[in-house]
Amino acid sequence: MYKLPIGPQHPAIKEAFHFTFDLDGEVVVDVKPRLGNVHRGIEKGMEFRTWVQGIFLVERICGICNTPHTTCYVLTVEELYGVEAPPRAQYIRTIINELNRIHSHLLWVGVLGMEIGFWSYFMYIWRDRERVMDVVELITGNRVTTSAMLIGGVAYDITPEMEGPIRRAMDYLEERTKFYKKVFETDPTIRARTQDVGVLPTSVAIDLCAVGPTARGSDVKSDVRVDEPYCAYGEVPFNLVTYPTCDVWARAMVRIDQF
Repeated sequence: MYKLPIGPQHPAIKEAFHFTFDLDGEVVVDVKPRLGNVHRGIEKGMEFRTWVQGIFLVERICGICNTPHTTCYVLTVEELYGVEAPPRAQYIRTIINELNRIHSHLLWVGVLGMEIGFWSYFMYIWRDRERVMDVVELITGNRVTTSAMLIGGVAYDITPEMEGPIRRAMDYLEERTKFYKKVFETDPTIRARTQDVGVLPTSVAIDLCAVGPTARGSDVKSDVRVDEPYCAYGEVPFNLVTYPTCDVWARAMVRIDQF
């Protein structure tokens, strides 16, 4: 048995995490995470802020996935006060959440390409991710922390003039997704470095309470947008994407299919 420490400063890790891996050859037998270096006292900071001020602090938990954090927060406050946002605001919330999800998936799959040595794949995907970020900026005026969610509504409207640029960006991305999926399905290097690697069996994923693409990549048929629909998700049909192989390849394919 071999112990491999990684972090808290390491080029393969995007945050200041520390992991100690127990390895049996190339098989990871156990891992002990230490996450204290990324603790920023968000919970304590919330104690001294108003409900409205809390939105901006929650948004900074994670820059990449800031919209789900603020959405969860404002929905919680609205439930406490018995407030419900109007239908138009609910649809705008859903659109902004989907844009956030799409650019996050593009980022994730691009970084995966970089980590397995496929730099051109990384560059192509991150180039196309900019089209999504342009749409986010068009709607909210910002590309990262958008401050779009408000208690009882949203801060920005989607005007008729925005429809054309948004549709063109989504049509472009739909075509590019076909290319990215074909590469991931056929390239021998990608298949060799992602298939049967990092296997997370369905039963283990359930025991560990895995969620999102990680769970669905282990064939767990669960999606909060279906199981507990919020905003306008209950009125927007979409396919639940799962893969049975439970490996890195499956987790990437779930995200690609959800672009």
